[in-house]
Amino acid sequence: MTGFPIDSLGWIDTETPLFTRRIQPKKNAVRHDLGVVVVPSFGYVELVARDGWVFMAHLLADAGFPTILLDLPGTGSSGDIPSDSSWIKSWVGAVRHAVCAVETSKVVLIGARVGALVASAALQQADIDEQVESLVLWSPTPSGRQFKRELSLLAASPPGSVQPDGVTFGGFLHSAALLDELGTLTLRPMSARGRTMMIIEDSQRPEPTKAVAVFEDLGWSVKTVRSSETRAWLDASAELAAPPSADGQLLVGHLQSVAASMSQFMTPTASGDIASHHGANSTIGLSEEVQALGPPGLAAVFHHPPTQPDAALGVMLLNSGVERAWGPGRAWVDAARRWSAAGITVARIEHASTGDSGTWPGQERHDVYGSHGAVDIALGLEAMASRGADRVVAAGLCSSAFALLQAGPDQRMAVAVAINPQLYRIGTGAGVIEEETNHVRYWIARVDQVIGLRRTLNALKRLLGRYHPAFDWIEAFVGSSTRLVLVFGSDDRGLRFLQREGAGKLASLQRAGVELVVIDGLDHALHSVIHRAQVMAVLDRLLADVCPPPEC
Repeated sequence: MTGFPIDSLGWIDTETPLFTRRIQPKKNAVRHDLGVVVVPSFGYVELVARDGWVFMAHLLADAGFPTILLDLPGTGSSGDIPSDSSWIKSWVGAVRHAVCAVETSKVVLIGARVGALVASAALQQADIDEQVESLVLWSPTPSGRQFKRELSLLAASPPGSVQPDGVTFGGFLHSAALLDELGTLTLRPMSARGRTMMIIEDSQRPEPTKAVAVFEDLGWSVKTVRSSETRAWLDASAELAAPPSADGQLLVGHLQSVAASMSQFMTPTASGDIASHHGANSTIGLSEEVQALGPPGLAAVFHHPPTQPDAALGVMLLNSGVERAWGPGRAWVDAARRWSAAGITVARIEHASTGDSGTWPGQERHDVYGSHGAVDIALGLEAMASRGADRVVAAGLCSSAFALLQAGPDQRMAVAVAINPQLYRIGTGAGVIEEETNHVRYWIARVDQVIGLRRTLNALKRLLGRYHPAFDWIEAFVGSSTRLVLVFGSDDRGLRFLQREGAGKLASLQRAGVELVVIDGLDHALHSVIHRAQVMAVLDRLLADVCPPPEC
């Protein structure tokens, strides 16, 4: 999948700031007076479907339909749910604001999974109901009660858990309050006044006969479509998801038929050129700012302290290869807002080919182990320095931890925290070689270390250009101005790789100043809420080390 440029990232300024990605028709393209608002699902489903939505949004914009992808309140980079509001009330209000922000007279509302329930609930508001010309429900969840049942079944085994305060799945906490509110929702909007709608369902799921009957009883003209692509992008893991080309063209055709029935077209316009949005700043108040960094347009959200900090300290949080700049389960967002309130400048940065970032020339989507990773780190440090943060604590997870080690020490980086780096991956130009790590090979390798065969094998690997430079990368930090902290789960493959390839070398690096933190049971993606808190405690400790009170 090719990369997407940043179009226009920013917030709709409301009581709860709403983070959006807006995709406009290209310069001089025919622009229809019909816009699109995508109401995503929630949690892990929302995360993995992101690239598919961006792909389809570009197809729609190329066909002349301005499109908004919305982060609902309490999700993504949007604001949190106000204390005096409910989840559903906030979400419905967010849809209303997004519909108004499209700047077209009519809107097609697209809801996916739980987002279909939210879109349906939004149509019960008269002002939104007047503006929505058509509704598209994508593999809709029939009711909130069914969603709760399915989620509980999924969470009954790893990577989920059922707790008194809610259900955790894929790293996202679904609070008991949210689940109770969702339990009241069904697919039932207001009357239709002859409007059209389309239901797109996975070909392997049951026919949505009940949903069709509900809408037809209310006077909707309903078209149902069985899609073989839906599962491949809506349910697949983000790095394996296929671009929904046929589904996207299907959606374009539906919007064109709706626009034709409206018989309202705008003249070609010179505004909305995608490239013109590259590098533009978008802010909400004075606290958060989004910017595209460098030629690939790395999506970066900066959190500024409420007052000018006395210490030039910053934190740079980097995402894994399958996430956006939320961090695991939105942990980066919560931490960034907490630290910025305490006087620290924080950046959440998506490295190239992930999330809302674009790609370097020749880079494929989700290609996160090439040499470009070190350049991404440099771009982030430059952006932090331009904001007065010349002492940065940089934390990377998985592929971005790999990039931190690959980039090496930097005088602007006080601490580099590499969380579960996949050091068994070897970047080799166009491809990536993965050395399998299993218990048999691990113990054979330990025997090899004793009798000396491993040293001979590593020497041979060096000659053949196949020796992994992990220890060289780590050793580069020794004696430098950048303190290196490695954080691993007790059974993480990256740690086992280091132990297999050279337990003695790892021990000597620790004696030389490299800190190794091993957390028992820590899962690789930090989906466990409890263990994730332990990682955040490590970052809090390191920040206090770099800038102890009362200086910070």
